[in-house]
Amino acid sequence: MSEADFIEVCIRVHAMREHASRMDSSEFGLKYRLKTMTKDQRTVVFAKWLYKEKAANSLTACGVIDFVLYGGDKLTISDRLYAACYDPEYKIGHLGVSMLGEIIGWAMPDEFPPRNGRTSKALRALGYDVTIHSG
Repeated sequence: MSEADFIEVCIRVHAMREHASRMDSSEFGLKYRLKTMTKDQRTVVFAKWLYKEKAANSLTACGVIDFVLYGGDKLTISDRLYAACYDPEYKIGHLGVSMLGEIIGWAMPDEFPPRNGRTSKALRALGYDVTIHSG
């Protein structure tokens, strides 16, 4: 996936946009503040920064997403999601369960319905016992 394609993914994933809007500019490696930027502009900066990050096993963020989505059969996608979020070999800072879970839902909606913080809150309001993740 090219950097431009990755930026488009980040802009369209609600969890990534929300996370980018809450990050301190110093976490992007910037010396100036990003407060005056729109959410889309902050997401672009976040996406460009995240695109270059690597896990301990040298996978990029795109590589980790590919691993989660296609690194085995669909029955073990939850194991790969867990590894991407908590295994030090696969973990990339600021690429969390809400983001990856939302990507899984959009990539495979027939097997894993798209869900993000907004839909989780709506499901909880309707009485379903779902966990709401923040990050």
